[in-house]
Amino acid sequence: MSNSENLERTLNHSVEKPFQIAILPYRGADFARRYGYTVRDLMILSALQDSVYVSSILWLQRPKVVTEWLNRATLIEHDKLSSPRKIDLNILGQILFRRGWTATSMHTHDRALREWSISTGGVLIDFHPFYIPPKDVLKQSNVFYWYDLIDNFSKHNLFSEFQKGLVKKKYDFVREHAKFVSGVSELAVEAAGGGLVIQNRLSGKNNKTEKRFLSPRYDFGFTGFITDKFDVAFINRLSRLGYSVLVRGQAYNNQVLRELESIKNVTLGPAYHHDKQAEIIEQFSVGLVPYKPTKSHDESPIKLWQYLAQGASVLLSMKFGSHEERYSRSIGYYSLMSDTEIREFLIRSRSEQVRRICRNMILDDPDMWWEDAVDSILRKIAADWR
Repeated sequence: MSNSENLERTLNHSVEKPFQIAILPYRGADFARRYGYTVRDLMILSALQDSVYVSSILWLQRPKVVTEWLNRATLIEHDKLSSPRKIDLNILGQILFRRGWTATSMHTHDRALREWSISTGGVLIDFHPFYIPPKDVLKQSNVFYWYDLIDNFSKHNLFSEFQKGLVKKKYDFVREHAKFVSGVSELAVEAAGGGLVIQNRLSGKNNKTEKRFLSPRYDFGFTGFITDKFDVAFINRLSRLGYSVLVRGQAYNNQVLRELESIKNVTLGPAYHHDKQAEIIEQFSVGLVPYKPTKSHDESPIKLWQYLAQGASVLLSMKFGSHEERYSRSIGYYSLMSDTEIREFLIRSRSEQVRRICRNMILDDPDMWWEDAVDSILRKIAADWR
């Protein structure tokens, strides 16, 4: 039985009293302002805001550093959401430990967590790879601790060995204290002792609109963050075959960026807000997920589903999850394909009929929406805990 079928069979309960939610996120307001609600923890936040099963959300993002403090930008305002601002003056720790600094800086929220657990309590959703919340909060009978693995951070290609050591301590803590664990893939949840696999998916279920398909300007395209796991060799292969490629997004690795800049037929574009995602995807026929398998951290690329939702077929470097089998007519694995097969895949992907079928399939897929997944989990918590 699939995860989705199991959810529908066992989680179909009503919630008599809405939940108060506290969240320990990985990303914060600055990320949301710059890129939008386009990553797992922010998409889940959006679904919680829209859920009838949620009455309030306490969003405890990492403290500001000194250079950020004057920027008072907050997440998109919502009646259910509160997000206290904190500052951490430990400049040396920020420099020496970088991301790992948040393992200690997040303790500035300990008091707020304790006050929340005493005054209302509810569901504490934790996405953070380093920070360990107070045990006395989790021991409260009115607190339900849910940990979600938005990635397998123990294998993250951008984490140092020191940071991975902090992740190990966090996962050991989760094994002992979490009442519910979910994660992006089978391997991800295994890293924290097992749990429910909830692959990445789409948000905005109630915002579906009709689409007019335009003639794409580029043959292939990539949207997202450019890191050292980007498979430049495959982009070179496409270029040698004479195809045009659009690469659009924030670059976090200058060496990879320089290599891409040197490739003929490749057009590079800057970072963008999620509001522009559909418009960018319309510019190419086939979306790319060119991630080196050796750098994989057991993820489920959100961009795969974003491409399909706009009618673009997809070429991936590897299989990321079983749900891809439902879309086998619109998904290819380029490491297994000859040059001729790639050409045939591209020609087929240009068909308006294929693009429309691809888009309609995913928009009608009940397992493709965060709103449904989050509500199902909240119903389960209500049935098992309350």
